[in-house]
Amino acid sequence: MKNNKNKENRKSLDIIHFTFIFFLVLFIFPKDVFAKPLTKDEINEQAKIATEYWSEDEKAINRVISNIYGRNGLHYASVQNDILQLKRLFLSDRSKEINQRDRAGYTPIALAAQHKKIGSATILMEHGANPFIKNNEGKSAVDLAKENGDTEMISILVDGHRPTE
Repeated sequence: MKNNKNKENRKSLDIIHFTFIFFLVLFIFPKDVFAKPLTKDEINEQAKIATEYWSEDEKAINRVISNIYGRNGLHYASVQNDILQLKRLFLSDRSKEINQRDRAGYTPIALAAQHKKIGSATILMEHGANPFIKNNEGKSAVDLAKENGDTEMISILVDGHRPTE
């Protein structure tokens, strides 16, 4: 009985701490912090923190990430080239989020193109990702792949398949 009460008190404190941190981030940090895409290391660190802190509640992880950066699980799995996680998200009916833009305007397919993640791009295209949605800088996934000189990525984005050898 006492153990359950401690767990409830801990959850209440966790919610209070999260709310406090969320409002600090929202109102204290300069707004341009959210305008630029995160680096791979920043994304991995944020995902690690969120996973460790909210490991009991996957929905809370998605809310935290989505509220702060405007990103969903597809954004993070795309950058990490985590094919199994992408497939799991699609099986859990996340396909409606496939073209969701984050605060900088990046869709999951745009992040995959920017970070040269061929596997992620292939899975996203198979599930109907739109590679022509532009980010806040006016660049689409195709534009980002062209900037990188990634002909294989361009072929996947434009033709929907890898080039034949």
